Amino acid sequence: HYGKKETNVEEEDDAPQYWVLAAGEDAYRWDDFSKNNLIAIGWAKMGDLKQFQSKREINDTLKEIYEIDHNPSNDALCNYQFAYEMKEGDYVFIKKGTKTIIAYGQITSDYRYESAREDYRSIRKVNWLNTGNWTLPDSYKLTVKTLTNLTPYQDYIQELLKIINEDGMNIYPDPVSA
Repeated sequence: HYGKKETNVEEEDDAPQYWVLAAGEDAYRWDDFSKNNLIAIGWAKMGDLKQFQSKREINDTLKEIYEIDHNPSNDALCNYQFAYEMKEGDYVFIKKGTKTIIAYGQITSDYRYESAREDYRSIRKVNWLNTGNWTLPDSYKLTVKTLTNLTPYQDYIQELLKIINEDGMNIYPDPVSA
């Protein structure tokens, strides 16, 4: 869907990853994200995601709490990745639907659960580097799921950065010097 995966990219633990996240349906959470310099995900009934040890545990709890009769694997993966795989220094694109990018930022905190928030209580702080309204060409449509790790798709990331006028930025590893 995002072009070929780069198989020769060395996986380095401290290398930033690139994510694309929905700001709620039709980006209705963007005001909150923008004003408070954060990203967040819903599923408030799950509580603090750090209480779960695995994707399977999150999956089973989602099924139980939200009375889902199928395997909510994308939702479980989203919750797991948001709590455990995203990290400070990673970059995130915010999407609106599957055709528009509205922001790009760098994650500046670890995962936090803020019970005082009305919903969308799982949060990470973000420094917004660029905001706007960029329509993607049809060939670059984004998936419907809430959160996607784009890191393996280096060419795709480069194209997104060009579209949002961040083409001077190096992604890691820099394909030119690698």
